[in-house]
Amino acid sequence: MKLFLLTLIFLSISGSVVFSNPIDEPVQELLSKFCLDCHDTETQKGDLDLERFGSVADIAADSGVWEQVLHQIEDGEIPPKKEPQFSDAERDLFTGWVQKTLDEIALANAGDPGPVVLRRLSNREYTYTIRDLTGVESLDPAREFPVDGAAGEGFTNVGSALVMSPALLTKYLDAAKDVANHAMLLPDGIEFSPSTSPADWTLAKLDAIRNLYAKHMPWDSRDKLREDNFLSKLFRESDLRVDSWHIPMIKGTFQTTESCPPSRFSSAQD
Repeated sequence: MKLFLLTLIFLSISGSVVFSNPIDEPVQELLSKFCLDCHDTETQKGDLDLERFGSVADIAADSGVWEQVLHQIEDGEIPPKKEPQFSDAERDLFTGWVQKTLDEIALANAGDPGPVVLRRLSNREYTYTIRDLTGVESLDPAREFPVDGAAGEGFTNVGSALVMSPALLTKYLDAAKDVANHAMLLPDGIEFSPSTSPADWTLAKLDAIRNLYAKHMPWDSRDKLREDNFLSKLFRESDLRVDSWHIPMIKGTFQTTESCPPSRFSSAQD
């Protein structure tokens, strides 16, 4: 534990020493000679101000600028062709110092991902999540949402691009209400239906019952459905009492079953 604390103290001290260092004088001279004529605070050609960087701490606060500068020097874009150029030794000195400084900054911040944006689900992620949770593939809760923007990386699921506005929050609430309209409250829980009509929910359950019973319904030698005996036996085995007036009601559930020929049902009702 003590070794761990000492390591942290050493890293913090060494990091602060690196960041507090000024830019090396030879590098500052090369910066003034080849860069600041066009990229000082007053001129800022290409919206680039290199004069504001007076120390390593300034570079650490905006290291992305120096990464771009380093790449442009290595590609021969800085200085421009018509301007005085670095000698090989000067270029090696300047780029070597910049690269070394950027490496030290990266090492000092190792393990720190920087600001992490708390992001929402993208429209597609939200839609697929709702479909997985409800089991209803026809649901499209994000159909009224604005299109997700793409960040600089070109992806639509980057936190910085997934904004949340009051108008979008209202659309989320409307989408939640629409999804809730598909919920069926059952004795043993909640089930979701593609329809929002209670009548459709009832018909769907009746169809399931018809298909289940028709799959196991017995037939006599004359191809006549023995519903009365079958249902009476079924309910006797379930310890339920079925009076004669119950039978026509229950028999009606079999009249539209697609699993059996219509002629069989017509003969059963004679």
